[in-house]
Amino acid sequence: MEISAGRKQDFPSAVVYERYGKNGNVAKALVEGTFKEPGAAATTWSHDSHNLLVMGNNEEDMELAQKRVRELQGGYVVYGR
Repeated sequence: MEISAGRKQDFPSAVVYERYGKNGNVAKALVEGTFKEPGAAATTWSHDSHNLLVMGNNEEDMELAQKRVRELQGGYVVYGR
């Protein structure tokens, strides 16, 4: 999973994955004021869409959080070291 090529790994980012197989859209954004420490959070609980939202400042943590919430088939996951 590539979050965003070329970005500093300590700058928080967010990725939203369309999860219903309609179009496979993936949206990426930088997020200010979150994750002061290394870590990530993933959830499918988001108003209106319930797509998979992953936020964090470390790509490895973000990937682990994303994988776990998919294994659970939805919910909340927080990952940090």
